Amino acid sequence: MKLVSKRCRELTRRCRIPHDAWIAALFAMSIIVPTLAGGESKDVFDLSPEELKSVQVYSASMYLQSDREAPSSVTVITADQIRQFGYRTLADVLRSVRGFDVTYDRNYAYVGVRGFSRPGAYNDDVLLLIDGHRLNDNVYNSAQIGTEFPLDIDLISRIEIVRGPSSSLYGTSAFLAVINVITKDVQSSDGIDLSGEAGSFGYYRARSTFGGAYHGVEGLFSGTIYSNPGPTRLFFPAYYAPATNDGIARDADDDSSSSFFGRLHLRDFTLETIFSTRQKGIPTASFEQVFNDRRSHTVDSSGHLELRFSHAVFHGAELTASVYYDRAIYHAVYVYPPLAGLESDVLNLDGSRGDCLGTAARITQLWKKHKATIGTEFRDNPRQDQTNYNLDPYQLVLQDSRSSKEWAVYAQDEFTIAKNIILNAGLRHDQYPTFGGTTNPRLALIYSPLKKTTFKLLYGQAFRAPNNYELYYGDHVSLKPNPKLEPESIHTTEFIWEQLVGANFQFTASGFTSHFEELISQQTDPGTGLLVFENSDKVNTRGLEMELRGRMHSGVEGRVSYTVQRTGSGIGAQLTDSPGHLLKANLLVPVSRLRLTTGFELQYHSGRETLQADQLGAYAISNVTVTSREFARGYRLSGSVYNLFNIAYSDSVGPEIVGSSVRQNGREFRIQLTRAFRFR
Repeated sequence: MKLVSKRCRELTRRCRIPHDAWIAALFAMSIIVPTLAGGESKDVFDLSPEELKSVQVYSASMYLQSDREAPSSVTVITADQIRQFGYRTLADVLRSVRGFDVTYDRNYAYVGVRGFSRPGAYNDDVLLLIDGHRLNDNVYNSAQIGTEFPLDIDLISRIEIVRGPSSSLYGTSAFLAVINVITKDVQSSDGIDLSGEAGSFGYYRARSTFGGAYHGVEGLFSGTIYSNPGPTRLFFPAYYAPATNDGIARDADDDSSSSFFGRLHLRDFTLETIFSTRQKGIPTASFEQVFNDRRSHTVDSSGHLELRFSHAVFHGAELTASVYYDRAIYHAVYVYPPLAGLESDVLNLDGSRGDCLGTAARITQLWKKHKATIGTEFRDNPRQDQTNYNLDPYQLVLQDSRSSKEWAVYAQDEFTIAKNIILNAGLRHDQYPTFGGTTNPRLALIYSPLKKTTFKLLYGQAFRAPNNYELYYGDHVSLKPNPKLEPESIHTTEFIWEQLVGANFQFTASGFTSHFEELISQQTDPGTGLLVFENSDKVNTRGLEMELRGRMHSGVEGRVSYTVQRTGSGIGAQLTDSPGHLLKANLLVPVSRLRLTTGFELQYHSGRETLQADQLGAYAISNVTVTSREFARGYRLSGSVYNLFNIAYSDSVGPEIVGSSVRQNGREFRIQLTRAFRFR
């Protein structure tokens, strides 16, 4: 067993980057970067929030436009809102957005959109981007939104959330929504930023960011380390027995990560890289592991390098092209009871590696009444590997190595029929080696009868390609592969009313209906008795979202939203983990005399059903954050209390976890101090 433990530690170290390496890298940057000084950027991802005030949205059409002209329902979360409401992760941000709900199984966070949620399903029906670069990997197609998200949240300039099908532009996984995280530029981070945080359960996070420009070359570099030992005791009722420590997992919820972000910009070229690694203990004993064993953990490492080019090729035409390399590595150590005739526990190592080389190009042409975009993408996946084996005694369970190529072409036209009428139409074709091709359209008719009133009628289709785990993972003991899977599909119709109320408020109402077909779920194969993924489910969803947001003359600002929704199967049964009602409120109150801002947040979720047909009750969570303005020449201080009233609530979890739900944390706190040294 000592030999086995040593081998596990060695394998874990290979997937992690030591904190000493980060410290050395940050020290090197502290010497190099301050030599930079001046430059101007044209790329949308390098624009400051001030430059974007007149144009609110990029991600809906791949070019800047007013949100009233966007062919979708869009929410924008700014850097100020992230700071003033004390959001710690991308999952925290999404919890605050109308129509979104997030669950957490103490390993990964899962997002549901408009009543459609599948805990444990890798978030593969949501497309996640950073500066327009796809983050969903090429093995599980997962969008990682918790502490495994590779970018420090303090580096975010804005988050654009585009609801509804967007496969007409983005292809697979632009199914329920597209989430585009746009990073800060040198203008907002010109100098050196040092930030430190501490909080409940021994939580800490430290960040160093360096930015500047020299002879037109702009650079921004940042590194972050994070650690959270987690609660010392967690109670799981499903394991309540003397043999399993009366259901108490001790010191098994630890979480730590390291990440790096870098960007260089020169004229029309931008070189950007992100990489991170995160290790998380598994207190839930998922996949029938030994309960209360601290050796059980997962490690997720990912990174990419992208070179972008953007240039006005001739009058009214803009060319954008990119080439990139991605890598995503997953590694897990699972602890199982001894095999027959053995005394030691079985350590099972599960892993995957996905490498991707890709290129994309598009050109947008502006005529008198048309704004047309045509584009193409190509992705070469030289490695899509999945492995699983036991240690001591060694036993190979799965060794599946794949490679594939995908390509796509798309076109979109924004036609201004009249001064107050816009028709937006888009079409994209994707080609895959497994199931062939799929073509998906999107149509939007946008009508503004009055200066302050806009109506949108939208229709869209999207697809979600089966991932390699669903296609090829099989141990022939409990799981069987199915390489004949077809893509999932969605058809959505939506009507939106956007109304400006006075000079400072906007009201939005959206009614939507969606029909899902060929949904992939695990079934029992009648011939072998093994579990296998099959295209079988059909689901319908319909709902209404309403939101009022704005700012009063006193400086008080906020938003309040209410969503009512119903999602069910073709025979009318309500979908599991689908809250029928969501109420969310965010309020910012400045305290001028103290130079402070207080952010209040309320999130209400109605009851929902778990996979085991248990009922989870409704709950309401309140958070409060107090942030200071800059003081003492560069300091900022903020403090947050989450779950202010210590409400007991649980989240629904996937079938890999014993029990229908997992208890969430009670009251927590966090305090952050940031010091900025500006070059100008």
